[in-house]
Amino acid sequence: MDYQNICKKLIQPLPSKYQDVIANRFGLGGGTKTTLQALGNKYNITRERVRQIQNRALSLIKQTNKKIIEEAAKEIEYVLKKEGGIKREDILLEKVDKENANEVFFLLHLADPFYRGGGNEKIHFVWSIGKEKVDEAEQFITDIIEQLEDIGEPVSLVDLDIPKNLDRKWINSVIEASKTIQFTRDDLVGLYFWPEVNPKYIRDKAYYVLKREGKPLHFVDIAKKINEIFFQNDKRAQTNVKTVHNELIKDERFVLIGRGLYALSEWGYQPGFTKEIIARVLKEAGKPLSFEEIKNKVLLQRKIKENTIISVLSNNRNIFLRTEDGKYYLKDE
Repeated sequence: MDYQNICKKLIQPLPSKYQDVIANRFGLGGGTKTTLQALGNKYNITRERVRQIQNRALSLIKQTNKKIIEEAAKEIEYVLKKEGGIKREDILLEKVDKENANEVFFLLHLADPFYRGGGNEKIHFVWSIGKEKVDEAEQFITDIIEQLEDIGEPVSLVDLDIPKNLDRKWINSVIEASKTIQFTRDDLVGLYFWPEVNPKYIRDKAYYVLKREGKPLHFVDIAKKINEIFFQNDKRAQTNVKTVHNELIKDERFVLIGRGLYALSEWGYQPGFTKEIIARVLKEAGKPLSFEEIKNKVLLQRKIKENTIISVLSNNRNIFLRTEDGKYYLKDE
C-alpha cells in the first residue's frame, strides 16, 4: 500500500498552515518530526495554539476521508491482530512499512480502532485495538514482575502462573513492550537488569555462558562461547582469552576447580586450593576420614587427579595427621 501517497491526498484539501503543521509534526514525506515549540517559533504562536491547529486538522481529515482512512487502516489492523492485538510502537511501524513509518504513525492517529498507550515507567509506547488491551498488558507486566522477583532467576513461560486463555502472541508482544521484563537468548523470561538476561560486561557474559551450559568449562572455551553468542557478527568487538581469564579470577561468582576449569559458586563449589578443600572436608566431618572418603568429597569440589590429593596430604603432614588405622584428621582437631 502506498501510504505516502495516501497521506498526501489526506492533507491536500487543508489550509496551507494546517498542511504544514501536520506534515512537520508527523514527519510526512520523508521529513523529521518537529516539536510543538519549533512550529510555534516558526509561526510566532504558542505551543498550545500549534496543538489546537494539529487537533483541528486531524478532526477535519477524519470527517471528510472516512472511507480512505478505513481502507488504509486495514493492513495496519491485520498486522496488529497478527501480533496479538498489541505491539510496541517502533516495532509495529517497522513491520507495517519501515520506509514510510511516519505515514503509518499518522494513519494510526486517524483510524478509530487504534489506541496509543504506555510511554511510562512500566511499558514503552504501544498501539492496540482498544484501550482495554493496554490496561490488561500493564496488569500482566506487574504480575509477571512479582513472580520473577520471587523466583529470582530466568524461567520458561510455562513455569509462570499465566492464565491459560491468554494468547501466546499477545504475551510475547506485551513482554517485548515491557521496560522491565525481557526474553533471554534461550527464550526464557527474566528481569532486564539480571546479568543472565542482559549481560553487559565480560564477567556477566561469562556468567551467562556457564549458566547456559550448566557445567564447568575451561576459560578458553568460555571465551569462545562468549564470542559465538554475543559477537558472532562483530569480529572487532570480540573478546580475548586473557581478558576473560582475568574477569573469572576477580569475580567471586566463579571458582577455579581444576587446571583452567571454572564453575559457578552457586553450584556449591567453594573457593580455595586443594589443601584448603581437604582441610574443610575434614573439619566438616568432625572425625578422621579414610583417603577414599576424603578423595570422594574433594572430587565433588575439584576436577583433579587422585595423585594430586595424595601429594597434598603427603606434603602437609604438619596439618594432616594420621591415626593408627591410617585415617586422616586435622592437627587442630
